Amino acid sequence: MKIFITGSKGFIGKELVLQCEKQGIDFLGVDLPETDIRKKELIDLIPEGADAIIHLAALSSDPYCKNRALECFETNVMATLNLMEAAAKKEVKQFIFASSERVYDNC
Repeated sequence: MKIFITGSKGFIGKELVLQCEKQGIDFLGVDLPETDIRKKELIDLIPEGADAIIHLAALSSDPYCKNRALECFETNVMATLNLMEAAAKKEVKQFIFASSERVYDNC
């Protein structure tokens, strides 16, 4: 099994990477800001024959996002669309999108 993981250095991503390593799952992890997931060239990073993309990358920290609505929209929404299009072109069988508790207000 081959997996492409965005947000591999985040809270959930680090645990996912650890579990992939423990189980011998072949994966490639990328994260912001080293990898700009908004760019169409992202498709070149997705391994040939990838079975799944697990999309965890986002801008979610309130202090970082304050007064950066356009950048957050481009990264959190448009980049997700970009990744979904790349998955379709690469014929990736599964696309898993996960968010964090940060999207909910005082639950």
